[in-house]
Amino acid sequence: MNHHDDLALTRELLSGDQAAFGEFYDSYFGRVYRFCNKRVSDSEACKDIVQQTFINAMRYLDTYRGEASLHTWICQICRNEISTWYKKTGAKNELLLSFDQNPNVLAALESVQFSLQGTDSLAESVEIRDLVQTVLDSLPEHYAKLLEWKYIEGLSVQEISGLLNKGDTSTQSLLERARKNFRTVFNDLEQELKSGEPATG
Repeated sequence: MNHHDDLALTRELLSGDQAAFGEFYDSYFGRVYRFCNKRVSDSEACKDIVQQTFINAMRYLDTYRGEASLHTWICQICRNEISTWYKKTGAKNELLLSFDQNPNVLAALESVQFSLQGTDSLAESVEIRDLVQTVLDSLPEHYAKLLEWKYIEGLSVQEISGLLNKGDTSTQSLLERARKNFRTVFNDLEQELKSGEPATG
């Protein structure tokens, strides 16, 4: 789905269109479940978390303004539910605090040249996380989707190849171009933040 499709689907859901709800559920449930299951290994807990995520998504759907993709927006709700689950259960979160939360974003994106080593405040970590999300949202949609599939949803190259109906070599090449675009935009934005002036290309 592209940006316009996300907004159109949102309008249909808000109008009470049952067919739209079926489309919404079918399009996102599996993806959000995989997103959750990479962070919560308990499958039953994950089902509960995803169910609550969809309940909350419908409850707050009127707040969605399309600044990010609908998938990214739902995953943010899911992150909050995962955090709540860990707090309630007291379980030790040894996972995969993911590419949007993990201070070692370098490892997740493999070749993105930055690190949070030496970061001494939560505010800095949040700033980097938000910067990563800003970069994703500013990339061409097909590149952002590739990186989300690979690093947020944890899909293998083979799984992505199946989704794209492409060979593994072609998919690897697309991923490398997506990473290159990510690096370029990230470095420009990071430079802009440090200098306080727009980066020049």
